[in-house]
Amino acid sequence: MYQFMIDITLPGVLTKEFIALVPRQRAQVERLLNERRLINFSLALDRSKCWATMLAESEAEVQRILSSFPLREFMKVKIHQLQFVESAPTITAQISLN
Repeated sequence: MYQFMIDITLPGVLTKEFIALVPRQRAQVERLLNERRLINFSLALDRSKCWATMLAESEAEVQRILSSFPLREFMKVKIHQLQFVESAPTITAQISLN
């Protein structure tokens, strides 16, 4: 599997049609996160951009997955294959059985 950075530009005006599709889009993103196909998904505060890191075998597979997004027709997408991704370690609480 390879890692890809997806740079998404959203429309400046959010139509009723766009807003109506947001719950389905969020469900799709959640499903892909749970499947570990998406590593992360971020939305800019002004809602103009999204960024995601995805695991896939090829850019064509990334395109196929993105085509299933309910909001795909509203998105301008740039895909970049990554050499690596570094992240801060996840902190988990130590469980004591005492």
